Amino acid sequence: MTLFEPAAVMFSPMTIKYLSSDWPGVFRYQMLHLMPADALGKHFDAKLGCPTKELYGMAGAIFLKEFFNLTIPQTVERYLTDAAWQYALNVNPMEASLSHATVERYLKLFAEDDLAGEVFHRVTSALIEALDLDVSRQRLDSTHIFSDMATFGRTKLMGVTIKRFLTQLKRHHPELYGALDMDLLARYAPSQAKLFGDFTGSRTALRQQVAEDLLMLVSRLAAVFAVCALIRTFVSRIMSLPAPLRRLDRRNIAHWTEASAIVAA
Repeated sequence: MTLFEPAAVMFSPMTIKYLSSDWPGVFRYQMLHLMPADALGKHFDAKLGCPTKELYGMAGAIFLKEFFNLTIPQTVERYLTDAAWQYALNVNPMEASLSHATVERYLKLFAEDDLAGEVFHRVTSALIEALDLDVSRQRLDSTHIFSDMATFGRTKLMGVTIKRFLTQLKRHHPELYGALDMDLLARYAPSQAKLFGDFTGSRTALRQQVAEDLLMLVSRLAAVFAVCALIRTFVSRIMSLPAPLRRLDRRNIAHWTEASAIVAA
């Protein structure tokens, strides 16, 4: 039995029966083998350096961290102490070892190789096949998600639009770009994936800041004939977002309304 089921020497029969019937069993047998171990392995030498962690297990740990929305310390704790995680990732509790730095390193590798999209595609395809689902007729309309993720999502969308506008302004009107406030330029300088990553306030405060940035840009540049077309495109992209994506609270909707009025004038 142990030849084919390593977990038999790690957990009691009752524990295995319980875990295998819940999400850890689904992950262990349906998803773990889909993790991008080969892609991660390219970053390590076969002979030089310290031995690496088991790559399927580490990739799975990163997946579970994001799925459960955990911090790095919480991820380390689950990996070391949670039987459900250890069963799902095929980790021997007697040999479990993981540090904060190791999680950070693998998160960086995931980001550098853009592995999240690949994992999402693999897992989704596997679940569709395993559950024998027909998604060809699934409705995609009338679907709304109300959560903190959605709230940040629309702020990020509008922030990316401002970033792209500033990129075009710098390319076509460098003198106007150079005259803008340095704090504003620094705020939108990071890559799209890292935009607002160092913002320390609340998400409401971030949304307020983005609204004020928009109003400032429109108020300052809309009167300049050379950038009128660019400004119109910029604001129209934001205002054409579906209503759930540009819903704002009372404290900053005035900025967006005023910006639209300036462009329409």
